[in-house]
Amino acid sequence: MLMPFIAPSIKPLRPTRHADTEFVDTSSNSFVSGSFTPTDSSLLVVMWTAIGEGNPGQPDYTISDSQGLTWTRRVFAENEDASAWGTTAIIWTAPVTTGASMTVTVANPGAAEQTDALMSILDFVGYDTGTPIGGTYTASGTSGEAGSRTDTLSAAATIHDYVLAAACIEPLGSDLDVGTGWTELYRLDNSIGTVDIDSAHQMITRHQSTDVLWDTFVSSFSYSSCGIVINAG
Repeated sequence: MLMPFIAPSIKPLRPTRHADTEFVDTSSNSFVSGSFTPTDSSLLVVMWTAIGEGNPGQPDYTISDSQGLTWTRRVFAENEDASAWGTTAIIWTAPVTTGASMTVTVANPGAAEQTDALMSILDFVGYDTGTPIGGTYTASGTSGEAGSRTDTLSAAATIHDYVLAAACIEPLGSDLDVGTGWTELYRLDNSIGTVDIDSAHQMITRHQSTDVLWDTFVSSFSYSSCGIVINAG
């Protein structure tokens, strides 16, 4: 007697957005989010992009929180232009057992500097606790980026996964837009004196591809970009 085939169940991967924060024209080396409560049994994700006077990734940014979670830096990209303004893009994750009210602090252990930065915080329930992260990418450079841009993940997402991507550029004007079909999580467009900054965070699901799309990506001086796949359980 043939037994019916029963496909393995896949938990739905569900994101929850929390304390998005922008830091504009800030002379600081410590950046604190608003208070939020992550979901029980979730993977907490912090996306960080910044531009600062002097390379903001040297020394590297660190992350901590008021509940003492264990953080892993999943991807990190940085670049410094010829005039010593630097761009950085980082994504960290931390597993949450029981959610409690908390804040997140991103810090530069070096001297305080003029900085514009963007922090997006979200969590995912139903992630693969054994292998939470799939494909990744990092990219950085100086001039020569114009028009749209496609970055490439190291492995394709499956239909149930989520892809997250963050980019920070130093353009002449506002020249960064998320990809068609992607959800914009947060965007910052500002100027520090004569220096422009454009920063954006985006995500997508049901995206069985290695492609990370940016509809507009025009960097005249410096850019940093990175992304990860959150694996469904």
